[in-house]
Amino acid sequence: MNKLEKIIKRCKCGVYITINQHRDFYENIQNYIEDYTNEDDRDNIEKEVMDNIINLDTFITLQFYPDTPNGFYLIHHYDLNKAIDMALETDVFKKPNDNKESS
Repeated sequence: MNKLEKIIKRCKCGVYITINQHRDFYENIQNYIEDYTNEDDRDNIEKEVMDNIINLDTFITLQFYPDTPNGFYLIHHYDLNKAIDMALETDVFKKPNDNKESS
């Protein structure tokens, strides 16, 4: 099972990946981040990651709902594989769940 499939299988609700949505609005990436993310989300992005998002003009958002349609995790990054790895490092994947794969 690949990493993304592991996230999908674990989540009882949706998994969403958005890549470079700022380009759909012909928006500068810095303006897009300022206008479409909240301050808490921006504060949670490490400086090195934010610098790379801006320098590479690549903004990836991974949002997943492991248990309910109300509670979700949100990861912003410039690298899809690193965003997926960060998701797999959350506490969601460190505790037992109902959706374990049968052996």
